[in-house]
Amino acid sequence: HHHHHHHDFQQGPQAQTTAPAPASSDDFVPGFEASVDAFASRLQQAAQQGRGVRNDATIQSMFQSLSLMHPQLMQRMEALDDERHGLLDLQTKIRKTEDARARLDELNRQHLQKLEEQRQEQEMLRRMQLEQKLKLIEQQEMEKRALEEQLEERHRQQQEEQQHHEAAEQQRRHAEMMQRQEAMYNPHLPPTAHMHVGGAPHPHGFAPPQGFPQEQHSQHPQHQQHSQHSQ
Repeated sequence: HHHHHHHDFQQGPQAQTTAPAPASSDDFVPGFEASVDAFASRLQQAAQQGRGVRNDATIQSMFQSLSLMHPQLMQRMEALDDERHGLLDLQTKIRKTEDARARLDELNRQHLQKLEEQRQEQEMLRRMQLEQKLKLIEQQEMEKRALEEQLEERHRQQQEEQQHHEAAEQQRRHAEMMQRQEAMYNPHLPPTAHMHVGGAPHPHGFAPPQGFPQEQHSQHPQHQQHSQHSQ
């Protein structure tokens, strides 16, 4: 009897709390079960002895105690049901969050892939531009070299022409000098008379006398060679 009232007293203040702590609910349920069992056996005892239930004070107090505990039990059931729904909602939210997270990860992966592709494209473009620039520089270098070679060739030709010109000028001066010397040695002959010696036939049809002109000719072999060379 005291046992049931003890439970009643213990559970009384907790009736107000909507979601009791698990430890107290663990206490509450076995206590309630024990009270129900005791009440049932008491009723059975009374039935066997043929006593009336109304006049049994113990049965009346036990019934009152159980009646008071019943709303608490209902409250606990409701609280547990709410908690269950709450957990189910939480589970749904977690699933949705996980789905959202997976979608976000996928979008992030796609974004990173796109960035990487863009980076590779930029790199390829940069490499192509660099290659084009190098080709252009190479081409410019080649053109520059070709131009330099052309200028060098032209310069070389000009130098050769200058040398030829100078050599010809020197020969001409040398020939003039020789002619002047010859004129000095042979005042009776015209400057080009020696050219005909031993060459074309004489105008009068006979060979010139073996004498001075012939000797004069053999005296200056260098000049004769030089005049042939200058022709």
